[in-house]
Amino acid sequence: MSSAFPIPSWQGRLSGTQATPANFNTLYYYPNYGPGNPDQSGAEVWAVLPPGYVGRNVPDVSLNADPFTGYLTYFAGSFSAGWGGTSFVAPQLNGIAALLTQANEGRLGFLNPQLYHAFQKYGYSSRSPFHAITTGTNLYWQAGAHYNPASGLGTLNVVNLGTALDH
Repeated sequence: MSSAFPIPSWQGRLSGTQATPANFNTLYYYPNYGPGNPDQSGAEVWAVLPPGYVGRNVPDVSLNADPFTGYLTYFAGSFSAGWGGTSFVAPQLNGIAALLTQANEGRLGFLNPQLYHAFQKYGYSSRSPFHAITTGTNLYWQAGAHYNPASGLGTLNVVNLGTALDH
């Protein structure tokens, strides 16, 4: 949840968005937490939010950033496992957007409102651009078969997303 941006109109109408509960108003950074190391000691406070604060809910969608199931890299003649994070998924999402732009034969415009419109239209039906993530957490929120701040709208079905965004 963003402490810097209020919830936008295209997201605020969606069931599943959250406000800070009374017992959960602090966002932490865990400097020791990482692949194979669930150490949450040394937590640093990033923001203290008032109870009931409704900020921009994030994420919008999910891609696999988990280093335990993530990526095998090849560098200087050898493979290395255990990589993940937004450094891997942000370029993937950029590539997906580039392919959709090419298929659309023009710019897509601001994608976020279009994602939420497509979700409101298709939900998780067979024609949906989204697959629900129904288990897991992001240390703060629980995933489920609805929009949530753990997994957003879910993972992408890019073919269906291309159809949903067809202008």
